[in-house]
Amino acid sequence: MLIDPLVIVRDIHLASTLIVAGIIFFDLFIVAPIWKTLSPSGVAQKCFQSSSDKILWASLALSIASALAADTMSWLTVVRPVIRCIAEE
Repeated sequence: MLIDPLVIVRDIHLASTLIVAGIIFFDLFIVAPIWKTLSPSGVAQKCFQSSSDKILWASLALSIASALAADTMSWLTVVRPVIRCIAEE
């Protein structure tokens, strides 16, 4: 049994979107209050923020790319039978 590529693309989109949302909410509600109590020049803060930003931007790019791919694949699924009908006539 083969797995539909659209399902894989949608799974990737869901996972990357959840990562983006998780990082944003974690930064807002967990990390931000902690950073307010610590000194602003902390090495841990800079290291965490750098890593968090890289993961956030990579996941955001993957989320956008997979959304476009899923949309294209869905559109082709709808249009393909119409094209076949037109080609047979």
